[in-house]
Amino acid sequence: MKKNLGQGIKYTAVVLAFVIMAGFFILGNKEQVNATEAGATVSGGNSSGEDGTMLVDDTTTMESWNITVVYCSDEEILEKEIAEGTPSSGATIIISPDVNPTKTDLFFAGWKYENIIYKANDFLNIQYSDKESIILEAQWKDTPDPVTVNYYVDGELKKEEVIDYKEENKDGFSIPVYEPEENPKGYNFDGWMYKDSKVEDKAIFSWYIYSGRTMDLEASFVEKKEIIVKIDTGDGGDIQRSIYTDEDIENGVFKIELPYDLEKKEFLFGGWSCSAPEECYTVTEENEYIFSWDKCNVEEINFIAQWWDGQVTESGKTYNLREGIPYTLGDGNWKVGDDGYSYSGGRDVFVRSSGSYTFTKN
Repeated sequence: MKKNLGQGIKYTAVVLAFVIMAGFFILGNKEQVNATEAGATVSGGNSSGEDGTMLVDDTTTMESWNITVVYCSDEEILEKEIAEGTPSSGATIIISPDVNPTKTDLFFAGWKYENIIYKANDFLNIQYSDKESIILEAQWKDTPDPVTVNYYVDGELKKEEVIDYKEENKDGFSIPVYEPEENPKGYNFDGWMYKDSKVEDKAIFSWYIYSGRTMDLEASFVEKKEIIVKIDTGDGGDIQRSIYTDEDIENGVFKIELPYDLEKKEFLFGGWSCSAPEECYTVTEENEYIFSWDKCNVEEINFIAQWWDGQVTESGKTYNLREGIPYTLGDGNWKVGDDGYSYSGGRDVFVRSSGSYTFTKN
């Protein structure tokens, strides 16, 4: 059948070496420039986890070079970054900015280079040239752009939701989690997947990362679970058969009430045996079986009525006894439960209240 760093130190050297087939580069000599006069502050960081500049698509090695990447806001320099190395003809310089400026009452929307605007948190793919510098200008907006959420079921678009920036969601937005109108036969809806992650209800997404983007969600389904429950009274009657599915579950459990007033000629009813593992159910004082849906990983549960002739013959055995019914003790002396009383064998005993009793032979 499931996704921000501090101000740099002036003239800090950052050396990053990549060997990509025939070419390599070295990134270093970062220069931090005070930008307070521009009304901006600088904090490093990139949610992609990748910082710096690298070269790809190398073919023929060229002369060594260096390019200065300059980050600006309102024509004031925020930071400089010098890349040097031996690029290849036609290579692309991929920049992953670690400069995330802020500005009072404005939203940082990305970087602009030669009339191309790259969204915040994006990689910048710039064709190599012999220019000495690449100047990136911070872009600002009053508010983030709306986010479009598309809901797909088996590759087919079923719903589109546009989320606008509002005062109440300025710290982040959540995605409405709808259920598909129809599930594939034999399957249950298990949530929405965005890329490789499940979208949790009320999860908060950052405007900085998703402003102006389209998020395509794909519905996830799991095979429908069902458990067959059979009740065999053992008195010649029909076996009762029920099917429990996810729709029958409340608060993670399902409950089964069984009759305890069964009668069978010349036999006494001694309770029920249950085929399910003991760790997946509990029995209340009212003899109600409560099953945990998650723990009960079986396809079938069988209840079989236990009948006996009323003779207590096994020491240490627990019997389900009913009030007002006589039970015959075998030979010897017997102790019933923890009441401290002993009873001689060969006599009938009665219990004051129905329940489970353990008989021990002295």
